[in-house]
Amino acid sequence: MRLNSCLRMESARFEKVIGPRSDVFGLGVGELLAYRDMLYFLVLRDLKIRFKQSLLGAGWALLQPLVMVAVFTLVCNRGMSVRFSGPYDLFFLAGLLPWSYFSKAFSGGVTCIVNEVDLVKKIYFPRLVLPLAQIISALSDFAIALLVMGALMAWRGVAPGPNLLLLPVFLLLAALFALALSLWLAPLNVRFRDVQIVLPFLLQVLFMLSPVMYPMEAVQGRLPPALRWAYGLNPVAAIIEGFRFSILGAGQPFAAPCLCSYAAVVLLAMGGLAFFNHTQRKFADVI
Repeated sequence: MRLNSCLRMESARFEKVIGPRSDVFGLGVGELLAYRDMLYFLVLRDLKIRFKQSLLGAGWALLQPLVMVAVFTLVCNRGMSVRFSGPYDLFFLAGLLPWSYFSKAFSGGVTCIVNEVDLVKKIYFPRLVLPLAQIISALSDFAIALLVMGALMAWRGVAPGPNLLLLPVFLLLAALFALALSLWLAPLNVRFRDVQIVLPFLLQVLFMLSPVMYPMEAVQGRLPPALRWAYGLNPVAAIIEGFRFSILGAGQPFAAPCLCSYAAVVLLAMGGLAFFNHTQRKFADVI
């Protein structure tokens, strides 16, 4: 009897019960830290898959922004009756940097649960690792495009000012916005695959509504006051303004509509975290 009771006590000491989380607003930092190796290998795997068996490898991340800058400079710069602060290629690339990072992180975050169906069904891990891996892996292309931006500025003879210190803040806002939307749409995509079908169209519309190709003030100057506010509440537009302000010293990222959009990003992330934590317990059953 005493031996059996000792064995039961020993087994209870090493028993871990996995259940649904009760704190829907919690990040589960301790659990994420415990699974940091998994996060690292997911990011590393994504980078290897992206450039595996390609002739240029990581050179594609270098070539894409150069081609887009060349095309839009030849087409849009001559077809627009708008004055830009500085060379158009620098203006366009400063807006393309945050947009490219956001679109890659957002697209990967929405489909991450469905793409990892085998992991989700077979083993337990904090599901938040999957969208976080997409947010982090998208930074590789952003870093290469940022080097292109630096080389182009050096060639143009344009030096960054002290505003460059704010660049990490706006990059963090871009990552937070991509994560916030992913936390809302990834669970919906588990149940309704229509989400990933509509995603490319949604990104195209958002691209046209964001000041990647044109100055934000040029659009707002042609809109009624109510629509100016609505346009400024677009978080992508505000983040692009922040990037241009950090790199080129142009733009007004601290105008009232932009500040409201930053607050909206934080609220959207908090709500998305609660929704993701509430729905993640059913991923393996529904997917």
